[in-house]
Amino acid sequence: AVQAVLNGKNRVLITQATGTGKTFTSLQLVYKLWKSGISKRVLFIVDRNLLADQAFQDFNNAFDKDSCYRMSPDDDTFPQGRAVYFGIYQTLVGVDDDGNPTNRPSRFKEFDKDFFDLIVIDEAHRGGTKEDGTWSELLKYFSSAVQVGLTATPKRDENNNTYAYFGDAIVNYSLKDGIEDGFLSPYIIKRVTSNI
Repeated sequence: AVQAVLNGKNRVLITQATGTGKTFTSLQLVYKLWKSGISKRVLFIVDRNLLADQAFQDFNNAFDKDSCYRMSPDDDTFPQGRAVYFGIYQTLVGVDDDGNPTNRPSRFKEFDKDFFDLIVIDEAHRGGTKEDGTWSELLKYFSSAVQVGLTATPKRDENNNTYAYFGDAIVNYSLKDGIEDGFLSPYIIKRVTSNI
Protein backbone atom coordinates (compact mmCIF):
# COMPACT_ATOMS: atom_id res chain seq x y z
CA ALA A 1 0.00 0.00 0.00
CA VAL A 2 2.88 2.38 0.79
CA GLN A 3 4.48 1.49 -2.54
CA ALA A 4 1.21 2.12 -4.37
CA VAL A 5 1.04 5.63 -2.89
CA LEU A 6 4.71 6.26 -3.73
CA ASN A 7 3.98 5.17 -7.31
CA GLY A 8 1.27 7.83 -7.59
CA LYS A 9 -1.88 5.77 -7.00
CA ASN A 10 -4.37 8.15 -5.39
CA ARG A 11 -7.13 5.62 -4.54
CA VAL A 12 -6.02 2.56 -2.58
CA LEU A 13 -8.15 -0.22 -1.10
CA ILE A 14 -7.03 -2.55 1.69
CA THR A 15 -9.20 -5.58 2.47
CA GLN A 16 -8.55 -7.30 5.79
CA ALA A 17 -10.76 -9.74 7.65
CA THR A 18 -12.38 -8.45 10.84
CA GLY A 19 -10.02 -8.79 13.79
CA THR A 20 -6.78 -8.82 11.79
CA GLY A 21 -5.74 -5.24 12.57
CA LYS A 22 -7.03 -2.71 10.04
CA THR A 23 -6.38 0.12 12.51
CA PHE A 24 -2.84 -1.13 13.12
CA THR A 25 -2.25 -1.41 9.37
CA SER A 26 -3.51 2.14 8.83
CA LEU A 27 -1.32 3.40 11.68
CA GLN A 28 1.74 1.88 10.03
CA LEU A 29 0.80 3.28 6.62
CA VAL A 30 0.05 6.79 7.90
CA TYR A 31 3.11 6.91 10.15
CA LYS A 32 5.48 5.89 7.34
CA LEU A 33 3.99 8.38 4.88
CA TRP A 34 3.94 11.14 7.52
CA LYS A 35 7.46 10.49 8.81
CA SER A 36 8.81 10.52 5.23
CA GLY A 37 7.12 13.89 4.61
CA ILE A 38 4.92 12.57 1.80
CA SER A 39 1.71 13.10 3.79
CA LYS A 40 1.85 16.08 6.11
CA ARG A 41 -1.85 16.27 7.01
CA VAL A 42 -4.09 13.26 7.37
CA LEU A 43 -7.83 12.80 7.93
CA PHE A 44 -8.95 9.50 9.47
CA ILE A 45 -12.67 9.17 8.87
CA VAL A 46 -15.15 6.59 10.16
CA ASP A 47 -18.88 6.30 10.76
CA ARG A 48 -18.90 5.54 14.50
CA ASN A 49 -17.45 7.35 17.50
CA LEU A 50 -16.13 4.10 18.94
CA LEU A 51 -13.90 3.54 15.89
CA ALA A 52 -12.70 7.17 15.85
CA ASP A 53 -11.87 7.05 19.57
CA GLN A 54 -9.98 3.76 19.21
CA ALA A 55 -7.95 5.01 16.25
CA PHE A 56 -7.23 8.35 17.94
CA GLN A 57 -5.91 6.59 21.04
CA ASP A 58 -3.68 4.25 19.01
CA PHE A 59 -2.30 7.01 16.79
CA ASN A 60 -1.87 9.47 19.66
CA ASN A 61 0.43 6.97 21.39
CA ALA A 62 2.61 6.65 18.27
CA PHE A 63 2.82 10.24 17.03
CA ASP A 64 4.55 13.30 18.49
CA LYS A 65 2.75 15.12 21.28
CA ASP A 66 -0.17 17.26 20.01
CA SER A 67 0.10 15.87 16.44
CA CYS A 68 -3.31 14.20 16.59
CA TYR A 69 -6.71 15.80 17.04
CA ARG A 70 -10.10 14.17 17.67
CA MET A 71 -12.79 16.34 16.08
CA SER A 72 -16.03 16.76 18.01
CA PRO A 73 -19.38 18.29 17.04
CA ASP A 74 -18.99 20.49 20.13
CA ASP A 75 -15.86 22.20 18.73
CA ASP A 76 -16.50 25.83 17.79
CA THR A 77 -13.83 25.53 15.10
CA PHE A 78 -11.32 22.85 14.21
CA PRO A 79 -7.65 23.74 14.76
CA GLN A 80 -5.64 23.95 11.54
CA GLY A 81 -2.18 23.04 12.85
CA ARG A 82 -2.34 19.31 13.55
CA ALA A 83 -0.94 16.41 11.55
CA VAL A 84 -3.67 13.76 11.94
CA TYR A 85 -7.39 14.48 12.42
CA PHE A 86 -9.98 11.92 13.50
CA GLY A 87 -13.68 12.34 12.92
CA ILE A 88 -16.93 10.74 11.94
CA TYR A 89 -18.85 11.44 8.75
CA GLN A 90 -21.90 12.57 10.67
CA THR A 91 -20.00 15.37 12.44
CA LEU A 92 -18.25 16.54 9.28
CA VAL A 93 -21.15 16.28 6.83
CA GLY A 94 -24.01 17.39 9.10
CA VAL A 95 -26.22 14.31 8.90
CA ASP A 96 -27.52 11.78 11.39
CA ASP A 97 -26.61 8.08 11.43
CA ASP A 98 -29.24 7.37 8.75
CA GLY A 99 -27.92 10.07 6.41
CA ASN A 100 -30.74 12.52 7.11
CA PRO A 101 -29.75 16.21 7.23
CA THR A 102 -29.51 17.79 10.68
CA ASN A 103 -29.41 21.41 11.74
CA ARG A 104 -25.60 21.16 11.86
CA PRO A 105 -23.65 22.51 8.88
CA SER A 106 -21.13 20.54 6.80
CA ARG A 107 -18.07 21.16 8.94
CA PHE A 108 -15.50 19.65 6.56
CA LYS A 109 -15.57 22.89 4.57
CA GLU A 110 -13.74 24.59 7.45
CA PHE A 111 -10.66 23.11 5.76
CA ASP A 112 -9.37 24.13 2.32
CA LYS A 113 -9.94 21.54 -0.43
CA ASP A 114 -6.22 20.71 -0.55
CA PHE A 115 -5.65 20.79 3.23
CA PHE A 116 -5.28 17.00 3.56
CA ASP A 117 -2.64 14.99 1.68
CA LEU A 118 -4.07 11.65 2.82
CA ILE A 119 -7.51 10.47 3.87
CA VAL A 120 -8.02 7.08 5.49
CA ILE A 121 -11.59 5.79 5.32
CA ASP A 122 -12.14 2.98 7.80
CA GLU A 123 -15.11 0.70 7.05
CA ALA A 124 -15.05 2.08 3.49
CA HIS A 125 -17.87 -0.24 2.40
CA ARG A 126 -20.42 1.55 4.61
CA GLY A 127 -21.45 4.10 2.02
CA GLY A 128 -18.86 6.86 1.84
CA THR A 129 -18.16 6.06 -1.81
CA LYS A 130 -21.76 5.86 -3.03
CA GLU A 131 -22.07 8.43 -5.80
CA ASP A 132 -25.43 9.64 -4.51
CA GLY A 133 -24.63 9.21 -0.81
CA THR A 134 -24.54 12.15 1.58
CA TRP A 135 -21.06 11.23 2.79
CA SER A 136 -19.51 11.15 -0.68
CA GLU A 137 -19.48 14.95 -0.87
CA LEU A 138 -16.69 14.93 1.72
CA LEU A 139 -14.52 12.63 -0.42
CA LYS A 140 -15.28 14.68 -3.54
CA TYR A 141 -14.36 17.91 -1.75
CA PHE A 142 -10.95 16.48 -0.78
CA SER A 143 -10.47 14.71 -4.13
CA SER A 144 -6.85 15.88 -4.49
CA ALA A 145 -5.84 13.85 -1.41
CA VAL A 146 -4.68 10.26 -1.62
CA GLN A 147 -7.62 8.24 -0.29
CA VAL A 148 -7.08 4.85 1.33
CA GLY A 149 -10.12 2.69 2.03
CA LEU A 150 -10.11 -0.06 4.63
CA THR A 151 -12.74 -2.78 4.59
CA ALA A 152 -13.32 -6.28 5.89
CA THR A 153 -15.90 -6.95 3.19
CA PRO A 154 -14.80 -8.81 0.04
CA LYS A 155 -16.24 -7.69 -3.28
CA ARG A 156 -19.96 -8.39 -3.57
CA ASP A 157 -22.89 -6.92 -5.49
CA GLU A 158 -23.95 -4.73 -2.56
CA ASN A 159 -20.55 -3.03 -2.22
CA ASN A 160 -19.54 -2.74 -5.88
CA ASN A 161 -19.47 1.05 -5.46
CA THR A 162 -16.51 0.69 -3.07
CA TYR A 163 -14.52 -1.28 -5.62
CA ALA A 164 -15.59 1.00 -8.46
CA TYR A 165 -14.31 4.00 -6.48
CA PHE A 166 -10.99 2.56 -5.25
CA GLY A 167 -10.30 -0.15 -7.81
CA ASP A 168 -9.20 -3.64 -6.85
CA ALA A 169 -7.72 -4.09 -3.40
CA ILE A 170 -3.95 -3.61 -3.13
CA VAL A 171 -3.94 -5.80 -0.01
CA ASN A 172 -6.21 -8.82 0.45
CA TYR A 173 -5.92 -10.48 3.85
CA SER A 174 -8.76 -12.96 4.11
CA LEU A 175 -10.47 -14.74 6.98
CA LYS A 176 -8.61 -17.89 5.91
CA ASP A 177 -5.27 -16.02 6.04
CA GLY A 178 -6.08 -14.74 9.54
CA ILE A 179 -6.92 -18.25 10.76
CA GLU A 180 -3.82 -19.81 9.18
CA ASP A 181 -1.57 -17.11 10.66
CA GLY A 182 -3.09 -17.55 14.13
CA PHE A 183 -4.76 -14.13 14.46
CA LEU A 184 -8.28 -15.57 14.28
CA SER A 185 -9.85 -18.75 15.64
CA PRO A 186 -11.19 -21.37 13.28
CA TYR A 187 -14.90 -21.94 13.46
CA ILE A 188 -17.36 -24.75 12.85
CA ILE A 189 -20.80 -24.18 11.33
CA LYS A 190 -23.52 -26.22 13.02
CA ARG A 191 -26.94 -26.42 11.41
CA VAL A 192 -29.74 -26.59 13.93
CA THR A 193 -33.44 -27.01 13.19
CA SER A 194 -35.81 -25.71 15.80
CA ASN A 195 -38.91 -27.67 16.77
CA ILE A 196 -40.75 -24.47 17.81
